[in-house]
Amino acid sequence: LQGARSDEAHALLLECVKADPTNGRAHALIGVCHAQAGNLEASVRSLETAVLLLPDDTAIQYNLANALAQAGRSD
Repeated sequence: LQGARSDEAHALLLECVKADPTNGRAHALIGVCHAQAGNLEASVRSLETAVLLLPDDTAIQYNLANALAQAGRSD
């Protein structure tokens, strides 16, 4: 999701979520896109949604923990 096409990937992921708001993977990847762009609060929101949808996915939990730490949050 890095590089020149990250904006395109982000737009496609937003379309996925619009079509299926329960797509936890798309929410997780949107969170990663936001984190890479430095939008940490948006990253946390997307990753929190992903964790709610996919509570057993430890990779998403890990990404959420990293985003929270980078945002200076301990919740």
